[in-house]
Amino acid sequence: MYIGRSVVNLKHENIHEYVIKCTNTTQITLDDDFNVMDSKPDIDLIVKEWGMAVVNGVRVNQDKAQIDGTLVFAIMYTGSSENDKRFIPVRMDGSLNFLENVNLSCDATGLDVNCKAQLEDLTIKSINSRKISVKAIVALTVTCEEIKNISISTGIEDGDCNAELLLKDFEYVQADVNMKDNLRIKETVSVPNGKADIGSLVWDDVDVRNVNTRMTEDGLSVSGELNVFIMYIADDEAGQVQWYETSTPFTGIIDVSGANPDGISYVGYNVISKNVEVRPDYDGNNRDVAVELVLDMDIKSYEECSRNAMWDMYIPGFDVDIKQETQQLKKLIIRNNNKCRVSGNVKVEDYINLMQIVNATANVQIDSYECIPEGIEIMGAVIVNIFYITSDDNSPMGSINSVIPFTTVVELKEYNKNLIEYTIRSSIEQLQASMNSSAQIEVKAVIALDTICFEPFNINVIDECECNKRENVDYSALPSMVGYISDGKCTVWDIAKKYDTTGDLMREENSTIQRLVDSDIIPAGTKLLLVRKAMV
Repeated sequence: MYIGRSVVNLKHENIHEYVIKCTNTTQITLDDDFNVMDSKPDIDLIVKEWGMAVVNGVRVNQDKAQIDGTLVFAIMYTGSSENDKRFIPVRMDGSLNFLENVNLSCDATGLDVNCKAQLEDLTIKSINSRKISVKAIVALTVTCEEIKNISISTGIEDGDCNAELLLKDFEYVQADVNMKDNLRIKETVSVPNGKADIGSLVWDDVDVRNVNTRMTEDGLSVSGELNVFIMYIADDEAGQVQWYETSTPFTGIIDVSGANPDGISYVGYNVISKNVEVRPDYDGNNRDVAVELVLDMDIKSYEECSRNAMWDMYIPGFDVDIKQETQQLKKLIIRNNNKCRVSGNVKVEDYINLMQIVNATANVQIDSYECIPEGIEIMGAVIVNIFYITSDDNSPMGSINSVIPFTTVVELKEYNKNLIEYTIRSSIEQLQASMNSSAQIEVKAVIALDTICFEPFNINVIDECECNKRENVDYSALPSMVGYISDGKCTVWDIAKKYDTTGDLMREENSTIQRLVDSDIIPAGTKLLLVRKAMV
């Protein structure tokens, strides 16, 4: 038993939570001119362009983050052949380095700081036949995270203490994996029979689609499809332009420490490196294309937990001083992958003698999110590029850029729009472009919306507890039992604590509340006989 004023030794368990201390997004504009190499022909018309923003490193100095990155780009243009003066496709590659300081709203010293670069706009134009202008808008999002250990009191250490404890169950979600790693994908595709050997590779488009992730005991299992398009000059006397498009499956595994197969994984990916090379096949002919991609994987895994925590305590005959603090936890609302179908028509100008669609590429741009009664409304657009050939010898190929807007809703039920925290990642799963008339191209796409949503809630945690035996109290002068009529506002616990008894004694002496637990409210008008435990 406690004598005088004593500290109650509490049992604690820790909950690990990854907390975002601050995040900031800034846009930077890149602008530079590049000359065409002497070995390449003059530019007649820029047909197609591609770009990717990559973060090379992040350096933190208190409330500033210095981002070192590179803009990698490529264009395909038509140029004149020196032999027969016909127009041929030519590829030109380049890169532009940048160093940008991003202000942070917190001191990031010692925090886990990550930066994501997204190319929002790329414009490449020819200044003259030997020079191009490259302009780009890159969004840099810096996120600072830290691991927070939340201590939850679950009981008391003292076995001989006559303390009464109010324990309650609560459910929450805990992040057990939060890491970044690279997944290297290596696949080889071969041009089919009937197509000529590859002389020189002119253009390639490689896209990752239908990505599925699953946490196993060995780590994170990743599977999906590589959509590969190549255009090349044939290795024959005619030197004709040929192209080929195919899909090939891929799989990979990432080692994850503490992987839980029963966990709820949420994984994002971003292409940070691409390499496409022509290689000889078993017969020594250039018919194989080796594709190597590097994906930057953002891996998070959550575990839904249930825990029994101490919400209140008292000791009959003692004054108990409890110090509480409020901690915030999360519960999972939804984790799913929605599909959104988008379609639209792209108008072809009258002067374009379109003969065949060669290839179509697209990406998703999300403009806004809005919480509505039905869930989260997403407004965005599919940015599509359609590559085609024509019957015009002076302009044998070209491409059309188009924007197809869409609106969709991720359905949520019974949620507080002012509290929820959500992340929605979008990607193209399917894309099809077909000619429905001489003046229009029909585009159909399927967008994957990978969604996870949490709702924060507060829990009052007992941090410290002291008890002090009541002095100058003559219990012999107090009644050993009292009658009580419930007003319908107090729980079994409230009444037991006020009258120095226990819930078990109350249920033992009063059959009308035998089925009630300590946290239940006693119905109004219920008559009770209360026996003081301090007098027993």
